[in-house]
Amino acid sequence: MISVVRYARIPYATIEDRAFVLYDHIFDSIIDWRTESPAFNGVAGWFGIIGKRSEEFFTDEGKERECRITIDLAVTARI
Repeated sequence: MISVVRYARIPYATIEDRAFVLYDHIFDSIIDWRTESPAFNGVAGWFGIIGKRSEEFFTDEGKERECRITIDLAVTARI
């Protein structure tokens, strides 16, 4: 899960864009780890992102706006 919180006056699209920049870095990190550590050190044989959702929340009595991206992964066990 990725969470970016900013002042409520900032447009949601701006906050969401930042959250997706972080998502891209996390995805790249997972791909790099898979490349550098074959089969995730023997734990998994394959993985893929099967879904991601972006949701808007207000926190701190409406003073802050949050973009929360939830990432769903599918992972197979290594045999």
